Amino acid sequence: MKTAIRLVLGLVVIAVAGTALAATILGPYRIEANSMAPNVVDGTVVYTDPTFARRPFGDLLARHDPERGDMIMFKPREPDAPYIKRVIGLPGETIQLKDGTVHIDGTAVALEASNESEAPEGLDGELLTETLPEGVSYDILDTMPGTSGDNTRPFDLPEDHYFVLGDNRDNSVDSRSDSVGFVPRDAIIGRAWKLY
Repeated sequence: MKTAIRLVLGLVVIAVAGTALAATILGPYRIEANSMAPNVVDGTVVYTDPTFARRPFGDLLARHDPERGDMIMFKPREPDAPYIKRVIGLPGETIQLKDGTVHIDGTAVALEASNESEAPEGLDGELLTETLPEGVSYDILDTMPGTSGDNTRPFDLPEDHYFVLGDNRDNSVDSRSDSVGFVPRDAIIGRAWKLY
């Protein structure tokens, strides 16, 4: 009987420790902004991939490099809650926005009217579908055409740094802003998985 109780207690301790470890590494993170609308809205819960962009367990798990189009969680320069944004530019590339269209190394990214009929509840603006060179497509929200963020200087990305944008382009503090800038690989927490 004592052996059975010890076994059950041992399993409970392992389960609690495993759950705590998973929550520490994976999240969850409750998003408290609409900078990624229409795809991730205020109140959405996301988890992250611990093998993405870093090696939390040394060489035990392989590292996956961020790819263009990935939604990532990262630690901003200023102490703050983690940010969620979409990877647009990769190390060594030049990124610029012209009239709201992303240009990668001088080539415009495809941008067209979305098949969705309207923006999420409580958000006004035009839905557009952006398609990256690799074929990844997603909707973005354009709430104020012609803002300063729609036309930027060219940004030259150094090694191990990424250019990120919010999908709600006019309401996102992202790599266009000096307060965020380029995201170094070691600041990336992981790729974000949208749950609910």
